This record gives sequence, structure tokens and C-alpha cells, in this order.
Amino acid sequence: MPVDSTVVIDDDPPTRSHSANLRRKRSMDGDIIEISSDEEDVAMRRKNRKISSLEGVVTRLKQEMTMARQDQRSAELKKAKQAQHAAEELVATFEERLGEIREDTVHQIDQVGCIPVWAQDKARNLVAIYEAQLEEIGGGSKCQVDTAKLNPHVMCEICMEPMWQPFLLPDCGHSFCQDCIRNWFATENQNYRAQHPEYRQYQPIPIPDPVRLAMVKAYIEREHLTSLTKGKSIRGTVPLCTDLMVATGTIIKMYLEAILNTDLHQDTILAAIPSHPSSDVTDLFTCNLPPSDATRSAVLAKIQQYEHFIFLVNSYGHHMDVKRQSSIILERAKAKNLIVSLRSIVHPIRFVPDDVLLGIFAVVVDTTCASSVATDTDLWACSRICRRWCTLVLCALSLWADVRLDFDDDVYLRYRLSRAEHILTERLERSSNNLLDVYVCGPRADPDTNTVLSRLLTSATRWRSLTVDAGPEVYELFKNCPGGSLSELRTLSITDSVFMDGDIDEEDRYVGIVLEAFNFTPNLRRLFISPLPLTSLLLSAKTLHNDIEEFSVNLFDQAVDVSRLLPTMQALTSLDILCNAVWEGHSGMVCLPLISCITLRDYNDTCHILDVWDRLYLPNITSLRLSYEGLVLHPRFPLFDRPNLHVTEFACYINSFADFEIPDFESDLITMLRSLPNITNLQLLSCHTTPILLEAMRSDTRFLSALTDLTLISNVPTSGFPDAYLFLLFDTLYTRATSVACVTVKYLAFADEVILYEGPTPYTAMWDELINGGLEAIETCNALF
Repeated sequence: MPVDSTVVIDDDPPTRSHSANLRRKRSMDGDIIEISSDEEDVAMRRKNRKISSLEGVVTRLKQEMTMARQDQRSAELKKAKQAQHAAEELVATFEERLGEIREDTVHQIDQVGCIPVWAQDKARNLVAIYEAQLEEIGGGSKCQVDTAKLNPHVMCEICMEPMWQPFLLPDCGHSFCQDCIRNWFATENQNYRAQHPEYRQYQPIPIPDPVRLAMVKAYIEREHLTSLTKGKSIRGTVPLCTDLMVATGTIIKMYLEAILNTDLHQDTILAAIPSHPSSDVTDLFTCNLPPSDATRSAVLAKIQQYEHFIFLVNSYGHHMDVKRQSSIILERAKAKNLIVSLRSIVHPIRFVPDDVLLGIFAVVVDTTCASSVATDTDLWACSRICRRWCTLVLCALSLWADVRLDFDDDVYLRYRLSRAEHILTERLERSSNNLLDVYVCGPRADPDTNTVLSRLLTSATRWRSLTVDAGPEVYELFKNCPGGSLSELRTLSITDSVFMDGDIDEEDRYVGIVLEAFNFTPNLRRLFISPLPLTSLLLSAKTLHNDIEEFSVNLFDQAVDVSRLLPTMQALTSLDILCNAVWEGHSGMVCLPLISCITLRDYNDTCHILDVWDRLYLPNITSLRLSYEGLVLHPRFPLFDRPNLHVTEFACYINSFADFEIPDFESDLITMLRSLPNITNLQLLSCHTTPILLEAMRSDTRFLSALTDLTLISNVPTSGFPDAYLFLLFDTLYTRATSVACVTVKYLAFADEVILYEGPTPYTAMWDELINGGLEAIETCNALF
């Protein structure tokens, strides 16, 4: 054995029962016997072989681990889906049960009207239990479906609600609510039948007219021959049979002629159906432009055609068959509608010039006194008639220069402020730079937060007149107007109707109130501050003494100040005094030689008009106006020591809550009027008629002999005007018209509730003769002043 050999002996030799391969494998795991000259290379190869085997094991283990995780994840996902499905079924069950309970509850309410307390408690407990379980189920389970994505599939496209009872259309596959789709098809069917009245779902094919006539004629001829044959066989040439045959032939001939006439009438009616108007004519349906001469002639001819067609249908349409009769009736309805439209084309309103239309629109604005934040007014209605009128209304800036805001009665200003503010803004923009006439009533509560009032204050630079009926809180807001913004203001009227109607012992809310917003009003000409003291306005001396032409003031606790102020107002021509206090503190007369119109007001029967009249010296007065409002028991009229020849206009306004004595009232009025012989304009508005005054005017024509204008308005219903009073009124006018001692009344204004034109009346002949003689009569309900 060589020296360099190494012998390694294993202490545990393998057993003999194992195979050679197993022994070789175990020898590799135990001690190794190697005989080599390069031991390091052998060791390296063995090491690499072991590393490779270990890497294969690791790879196999990783694969097994990945597969195990996937299997576990699939099992968890399946389990979660099963749990989710079970939860959804449970939720649906509870919702169904909850819906049944609610339906039963509603049903019980409808039947019984009220639910016992124990039933209500039981229902609440059940609902609370099911809702708690639903919340627990919904909170515990994690839904994997986004319910928002299901809305397009479960919503009905007709009612836009969930389809609780879906109905699937078999032809297209779309689904809707069962009730919705039934109503939809029913509506479509009704509309189709209305648009196609000739349609019949189960209608047999009609026999053509020539065939039908031939069949009828052949049948009649056969029956005729049969009757003739029977006559000869039975009676021969007996005269009775001969007459019967002649009569039968006559009837058959008449029947054939009726059939032929029916066809003739039918053809005539069908041929008379007019064609549709041309485009030149139909274009005038949407505007109010006047037609040309050629178009006018075409319209008149077309109207005659339609009228002739309607006459034929009304006369012979009942002879036609059912099918054609229904179509002809539809054509007749179209003809009637077209006649109305065609007649509107030749209406005289289309030939009214634009300037006259604008004048009509201005009268509409002045007489309606409509709200400026409402769109159902007469002015808005005129703008919707046609494009021409709309253009005229929008271009006439002065029509939008009237701003009227009634916060007490206007529903838009009480409940829809945002809409009212938008409409007011649009109105102010339409008025452009025109001066505004503003009327504001209220608001009585929270005026400082009212957005509409704030928006109105931004247009103060364009105010021409301002009339306010509100409390001192609103007047304080006018301080927010920019300084000098009221330079265009010409009329200022301030009143407080709520304060005036309040208790006489109520504390004066205007003590210490100073309206600084109106300090700079260089163009002010008309000033009315009846409820306010003089100290509340700090006008410039120039405006107050040299510019004010019309002035209104009250005497309460300031009679001395008024006595000193009035003579210094050099431009004053019209004076309005609220006689609510005794004129004390001034012993002499107040001389006002420039005054031509005086208005004295009495409120709640204070009877101070006579005292104020005695303190004023008015040598040049031409108009006298007396007003009695509130609780007036007996109006007191001024007394004249001698006839006043300067007064030519007298007006008396009585609006009393009390029922005063009519004879005394009229007697005192007649006594005063006899001192005013040159009155040409007499205006009376009271709660009663004035028969005694009319009788005095009729019996003595020299009484008010210069009278030419008469206004009589009584606040009584239509039934309160007997024919006897109306007969007295017209007989008085007729008597004065035929008398040489007085002039004829040319103008008469009376209440619009008086019925004059319904049927023959005892005064019809006189009324017609007065109108033909030049009497101008109008009906009105407006106040005198």
C-alpha cells in the first residue's frame, strides 16, 4: 500500500441487509474515504451540490406556501360573500316586515281615525327593534356593492322613484313601474284618439260609394218588380192595385233622389272646405301690426269662406255618413278658431299709432296703482300681448318709473322677499335714468333688515316724489341715503296711518325724532308732514320760506309755531291743515293772501274745523276742500257772514264709521253752498246718497247756477241705489239743462257700482237725451283728494 494513502475505518459498519445504493448513500452522509491528489476541489463540488439541493427545497416550499395562501384567501372570500348574501337577505326580510307594520299602521289610522296608546307603544317598540337590528346588521357587515351605481337600474324613468312593482316591456326589455307605464300608455292612447278622431280600432272596410249605390239600386228595382208581379197576380188591373203600384214607384223615386241629394250635399261640403290661410296672414297671428290692403282683402275673403263652410255643415252635415261627419265636425271647429284669429287681424286696435298706445299704457299705470314687485299687473299683461306691444312697453322708460311697495298687504313683500328684490332691481334697470315716483307703506317690523327697502335706498338720487306711510323706524333708515342724494326730490309726503288710528292717549312716538336725511332738498316744492311735528324736519331756510308751494301740517301742540311759520312762506299757494287741536296761543288772524286752495281735515269728530276757519284770513281762495274721517257723528261746515264770490271749486269727503243724521248733514251743507254762488265744480263723497241736495238743485235752478262739473260718489252697494234716486239725479240734470236760469252740467262722475244699462228703466229716455246733449259721464271709485 503506498505511503501517502490514508485509511479511514468507520466504527459503525452498515448492516448487510441494505442494498448497495443505500450503503453508498449512507457512506456519503458519514465518514468519507477519498483517495485523491486534490482534496479541495472535491470538497467544493460537494458543497455546491448540497446548496443546490437546499435551494430546490426552499423554492418548493415557497410555491406550496403561495398556493396555501391563495386557497385560504379564496375560502375567506367565499365565506365573506356567503355572509354578505345572508346579511342582505336578513335586511330585506326586516325591511319587508317593517313595511308591512307601517302599512298596517296607516291602514288602521284610515279605518279607525286614531290609534290606542298601547297600540302606538307596541308599534314604536317593534319599529325600534327592527331599526336597531337593521343598523346592527348594516354596521357589522361590509357591503361590497356601491348602491349609488344601482340607482340608474332600479329607478323608474317616468316617476323617478324606485320601482317597487317593476313591469318589463316584452318588446324592448325596458322596465318601469307598473302604474306608471299603464298611465303612460293610457295618456298616449287618449292623446292619439283626440288627435285622430277618425281612427277606429275595429272598423270594417267601408264599401265604396258607387258599389253601395249600385247595390241599393238593384235591391230597390228587384223589390219593385216583385211588388208589381204580386199586384198582377192578385188583383190584375184593379184600380186599387194600380194606385198602390204608382205610390210604390213614387216612394222608390223619392228614396233614390234622397240618396243622390245626400251624395250631392256631401260633395258640396267637401268641396267647400277652405284652404289654410297663407303665411302672410298667419304671421299676423303673433303680432299686432296692421295688415296691408291686399292682406286685409284676403283676410275678409277667407272669413267669408269659413262662414260659408260652417253654414253648409250646420245645414246638411247630418246627412253625411258617420266617418265623414266626424272629420267635417273637426274641420268646422278649426274654422271657428281661425275666424276668431282672422277677425283679430282686422281689429281697429292694430291701427292705433304708437304714441296713442303709449298714452293708453300710461293711463293703465296711473289708474291701477299696482305693486311694483308683482308680474300679474295690467302693465305686464300688455307687454305679453305681442312683440310690438312688448317693445313699446320696454322702450317707454317712464312706464317703469313708478315704484309702489306695500309691505302691509303685498304677499310678495311679506313672504317672498328675494323674488321681490329681483323684480324691483329689474324695474329700476328698465326705468334707466328717469326720475322715480316712490310710494312705500311699511314695513312695520324689522325694517333695518329688509333687503327690498335697502335696494330701494340705492336709487335715492333719482327720486322725484316720495310718499311714505310707516313708523319712525322706517324714517330713520333714510339716514343711510348718501349725502346730497335727494337733490331731485320735489314732493315729500310723510304719514303714519297706524299712529293716526291709534289711541288718543297713546304716547307720541315722534317726540324727539329728527329726519336728517331730508336736510338737503333744494328742489322740494310739495311738503306733507301731517303726523310729524315741525321740529322733525331741518330744512334750509331758502327751501322752507321761498320754495315750498304746497304744505301740509297738523296743529297738535304746535299751533303757535304754525301761526308764525305760515305767513313767512312766500311761495305757498296750497295749504292742508289737520285740525286735531284748538288753535290757541295766537289771538289775531293769520293772513295768507297767496293761498288759493285750502284743505281742512277733521279726524274723529274733533270739531276744530270751524275754529281753524275763523283764525284764517284767505281773501283770494278759489278752492275749498273739507275732509271728515274716523268717528264722525255730525260734520260741521264753515259759516260765511256774506257770500264768497271767489270760491269756484268745493269738495267734501266724508268717510265715517258712524251713521250720522242725513237730514241735518244735507241741510247744513245746503246752507253753506248758498254762500258760494259761483261754484262750477262740486265734488261729494259720503257714506249716503244726497236726495235733499238734489231736490234743492231741481226745485231751485238758481241754486248753484254756475255748476258745470258734478261728482257724486256714495259708498253704498249696488242694491242701495234705488231707481227713485237715480231718477231724481237725471231729472235734476235734465231740468237744469232745459232751464235758462242756470248753466248745463257738462261733466258727471258717479260710483261705478251704479247700474244704468241693464234693461229699460224710468230714466232711460232722459239719460239718452242728456248724453246726446253733450253730457260726459264717467264711472269712478277714486277718492276726491
